[in-house]
Amino acid sequence: MRSALSRVFGALRTSASVVLLSAGCAPSDAAEPASAPAAASACASSCTVGARRCSERGDPEECRSEANCGAWHPVDACVGETACRDGECASLSPRQIEQKKDLATFVDKLAASTGSYLDLGVDAQDVLSASVTTLVAGADDDAAYYRAARRALVGFRNGHIDLFSNTKCGSAELPELFTSRVGACAQPFRDHAVVAYANEGNALGLRAGDRIVSVDGRAGAAMLDAAFHQAACGVGSSSESNRRFVSATSLFAAVRVGSTVEVARVDGTVETKTVERLEAPVLCRFPHPGSHAYPAKATRRSDGVAVVEVPTFLLPTSPRMTESDLAERIAEELDKAKDAKGIVWDLRGNPGGATFVGLSIVGGMPGFTKGVLAKCAARQFGSVPFAPVPGSTITFQVSAQSRFAYAGKVAVIVDGLTTSAGDYFALAVSSMTGGQVALVGSPTAGAFGGVGKPYDFGKLLPMRFTADESRCTDPTGAPLERRGVEPAHLVELQPEDLQAGRDTVVEAAAALVR
Repeated sequence: MRSALSRVFGALRTSASVVLLSAGCAPSDAAEPASAPAAASACASSCTVGARRCSERGDPEECRSEANCGAWHPVDACVGETACRDGECASLSPRQIEQKKDLATFVDKLAASTGSYLDLGVDAQDVLSASVTTLVAGADDDAAYYRAARRALVGFRNGHIDLFSNTKCGSAELPELFTSRVGACAQPFRDHAVVAYANEGNALGLRAGDRIVSVDGRAGAAMLDAAFHQAACGVGSSSESNRRFVSATSLFAAVRVGSTVEVARVDGTVETKTVERLEAPVLCRFPHPGSHAYPAKATRRSDGVAVVEVPTFLLPTSPRMTESDLAERIAEELDKAKDAKGIVWDLRGNPGGATFVGLSIVGGMPGFTKGVLAKCAARQFGSVPFAPVPGSTITFQVSAQSRFAYAGKVAVIVDGLTTSAGDYFALAVSSMTGGQVALVGSPTAGAFGGVGKPYDFGKLLPMRFTADESRCTDPTGAPLERRGVEPAHLVELQPEDLQAGRDTVVEAAAALVR
């Protein structure tokens, strides 16, 4: 179990450029009294009477009049070889019937193998129904099946289970998550996205700081939701923060020639652009361009603060490294920064890896107190209630580490793609440094499990998923999955800063330690 876990995919007052995620949220009693009666009489949510739709779990619903408002009500559920399409029960084609069987196999295996399944309130039948509804909503083709399979995957709310096609991943038909086909990469901004960086001469003429308002007519949350549920190879999602970052960084993964993108420039101008060509996929997981194929990199700023980027805790295979080798490489970068005024550890986009290496770093931070951080055990396949595999329990105990000792001011930056070993890193910072180390950025992914056994499924379109058998708990015994670590200082990238070449989040963190 330990070897499996070591492979896991693993309010601030400063300058005007730093903007809190919570900014603009008024207290609940801030509304003027005169507007209260009108608000009370308005419909909280409404629909057009007589309209029909498919519910989240795949059942037909009809909008009916209720207290002078439209409200959604369930109608007869679809049974047999039918599924909801456009609010009606539609018959499945012979091909879709076979695909439904494959999806049922996928869901059954997920329910039996996922360690966190019994903790998260997931109903496997609801997941299957939503998946089949996704299947019939599209054309009777491979793309619809891939979208349906991904819908099942994310329905289990786990950040380590991944889903791949043995032959199609990386193709235009089935792209990888966290990639772009237009030479520009986005990060989440409010309810939409902002271009973090763009190649010169990219397909849409995008620039850093451009806000992406809509794609193919879908705006805001609907745009991000479409990106999240697109047919794609990659991991599931464990939290709302993770979902937000997956959506934004994968926004340009599935665009096609002819797709339209509405862009708002920093100067206020708005343009609608059409994709006329696709470029080779580029990785968009990180907020800055580059390969990120290094264990760590220390950079000294002009204000005397050092930033140490740690893009991954995965063990390199060329040259091959042990956990001790990786820890020493990171420590060597820290050595370059130990005389700095303050240090910022940047773990944005870190997919995890060797958890104990990350915890060693925390063991050298100011205010550190040793203790047990978490425990994990593998689930026996199909066990209800949860039964651990004998001998699989691992305890994450964190001790002081002189090799990583630094007594100056420290801040740590995380985001919704700081995953697995990155989650544990952030959890240790928040619970074991006595508040002396500042967490900055966005909540982490909340993916605390590990990489497990691969399973194959699918007769018409063979696919493979990697299970996450691990169930991980905090020292009180409470499950950790989906509990992303929330920074005390919630900060996100701002368009004006990106246009000017500034990293809003790094600036916020540096202000805390200089």
